[in-house]
Amino acid sequence: MPEVCPHLPLVGRPSSSYTLRIEHTRRPNISKSAEKSSFVVPANFSIDAKDVRPNWSRDFSIPGKYTLEQLSEIILSLLGWDRNHLYEFRIANFVYANLVLLEEDDCVVDVEYPCVSCDIRIRDVGLAIGDNFTYIFDFTDHHVFHLTVLDIRPASSAPKVTASLISYQGTNITQYPGIMSKSQEQAFKNRIPKILTMPIRDRCRIRFIRHKDASVLRQWRASNDKRNWQKAVTVLESRNQSIEGIARKIERSEGRVRKWIQLFNRFGLTGLHKPDGRGLLKPHHLRAVVREKKARRILEIFHANPNAYGINRSNWNRQSVKQAYEKGTERR
Repeated sequence: MPEVCPHLPLVGRPSSSYTLRIEHTRRPNISKSAEKSSFVVPANFSIDAKDVRPNWSRDFSIPGKYTLEQLSEIILSLLGWDRNHLYEFRIANFVYANLVLLEEDDCVVDVEYPCVSCDIRIRDVGLAIGDNFTYIFDFTDHHVFHLTVLDIRPASSAPKVTASLISYQGTNITQYPGIMSKSQEQAFKNRIPKILTMPIRDRCRIRFIRHKDASVLRQWRASNDKRNWQKAVTVLESRNQSIEGIARKIERSEGRVRKWIQLFNRFGLTGLHKPDGRGLLKPHHLRAVVREKKARRILEIFHANPNAYGINRSNWNRQSVKQAYEKGTERR
């Protein structure tokens, strides 16, 4: 499966508006595990131009403060599809997944590949203009969508934004072919796509716990280490107890309980290894690291021989520097 960094997600610029294009692609080749009943999209799955559904796309804008969970809700509202399915985003080599429906009490999942929840803001996953990423919806039918970042407007230059449809081409795609009558299906296909306002979901509940992590947490809960016991109780019981009830039980503040839940949702078990989450870089620190890395790379290009990038010195301008930067990034 794709790699995931469970403790340091890539972080993008503090932007207020992202313009995205979504396209529908072919279903990947799925093989059923001999040991398990679940289907898994292969790690080497990639999308080529020939895989993209021709003449079908939806362009829309979305605030950077929205989470990947909210992005999924917006995508499904554009499609007019039933939301009661699991999904995941693959961004670079990271996997952000929704492996348990929020209303379910049992949130322990038997999944081997590393992943964290989608309860993370879009602006905190390291997207840049021109980046592509994948949205896989419904682990039975495996609908695969290709998303492209068309534009990013920083908070300093963009007005307050809400999610909105910009343009679209192609008729709507039926989620369950053959369920509706022919007249209903035709009406659905010709309906103008629309985005519904999506409320923020319950931020104070654990999204899912990988089976391996649950084993560690149960060890913590049975240990004599009070701090580990408090963290384990917070995570393992967040689905069946209120924040107030957990806080009383472990004798910590409600704010601390919420913090531990957020750390686990966004960073996995690694987020709880450090006392109170210390040692994990905060988003604004990570953004500074990303900016510094990009600046160093640009300086390297300026001091390099243009021929090293297949560019004539007489054509050494802003556009060619951009091309050199992108080529260097691909090689890395």
